[in-house]
Amino acid sequence: MNTYRPNEFRKLIAKSTHTLQVWDRKGILKAHRSPPTNRRFYTHDQLSEILGIKEKQTRGYQLLPLMKPSLKWAVD
Repeated sequence: MNTYRPNEFRKLIAKSTHTLQVWDRKGILKAHRSPPTNRRFYTHDQLSEILGIKEKQTRGYQLLPLMKPSLKWAVD
């Protein structure tokens, strides 16, 4: 399972670390916590969900792999 530290995750979704902390407190996007240190981390599933990829995949869309910069979608 891919995991991301808050600083990595915020860059991927173009939000601030503060926004992630607020979302965590409000329950909008709950961060996972590592057991020994209680540090926040996010999963690849959360990244997919926040970017809307899961929703598009459930509607039959597939991400075209070579067109990542613009995230082009195609339907089978």
